[in-house]
Amino acid sequence: MSELDVCPDELRHVGDIALVIADLTKERNLLDSVVLGEWALEFIAETVTDPDQGKLHPELDARISQGPPRMVILRRIELTEPWRGHGPGAALIASALRILSPNARLAACRASPLDFALPGADRITAEPGRGLGVRTGFARPR
Repeated sequence: MSELDVCPDELRHVGDIALVIADLTKERNLLDSVVLGEWALEFIAETVTDPDQGKLHPELDARISQGPPRMVILRRIELTEPWRGHGPGAALIASALRILSPNARLAACRASPLDFALPGADRITAEPGRGLGVRTGFARPR
């Protein structure tokens, strides 16, 4: 057995991902804003044209594949210190979304360059994190 075969215990936890699956067919209530976040409710309101059936805005509907009227909402991802800067974040997000793809039609996240900043960093320092969404299949809404 080589050193590459054994992962030290302190490196086994790579990070944490917080996801929520929103049903696009149900009526929203005040508790949804706590669970989903206010930005997610606004995004759902802009993309769902018929809440009774979970129909999406026609332009968005034409761009994505068919599936159940649900949306995966990526609330946050945080890598443990030893894994930061080595690129597993995009792979973890992409894998989680791939696993959940049979259960939801689309995914949404809200990211700001400042979400990727180290404490005390400015907006320019945080800029490299913007590419994460593109690498995991996210696109800006139009």
